[in-house]
Amino acid sequence: MIQPFRPRPMKLSVLTAALRGLVPAARREADPDLEVEAWLDFAREIGSPNIQLSCALHPDESDIPAEANTLDLRRPLDATRVARIEAAMRSTGTGMSDLAYFDNMLAADPAARRLRHELMIRVFDAAVALGVKAVCGFVGRNPALEMDQNLV
Repeated sequence: MIQPFRPRPMKLSVLTAALRGLVPAARREADPDLEVEAWLDFAREIGSPNIQLSCALHPDESDIPAEANTLDLRRPLDATRVARIEAAMRSTGTGMSDLAYFDNMLAADPAARRLRHELMIRVFDAAVALGVKAVCGFVGRNPALEMDQNLV
């Protein structure tokens, strides 16, 4: 049975893509989950109860800055990674309000659009694996149109 939509307030959180990455790029490449742990610890330090964990295509696949890719999903979020992130949430007392993926899902190039759609599916899968109840995103805009035309 389909349930009617019931909006709920979003939990207070820090968007991880809003600031520069906390872990140097070389360390993040070798161990991508260090960045998630660092953000959970940072949120604890500043008194934020949650983070809004940002996901993005890796800079090798997109022009998105590395800072937008806090949760690296080039490889699936397996049980080992989930357990590690959950342990970091427990040890910091910090949760996740949602996973965030704000790429343009209406990219003009079909190959770029396919990569973005595939990542969005991995973001949904990661949210389920982590027990995160929301995914925030950007529907997109038609790059061939001006902003006002997109709004219409």
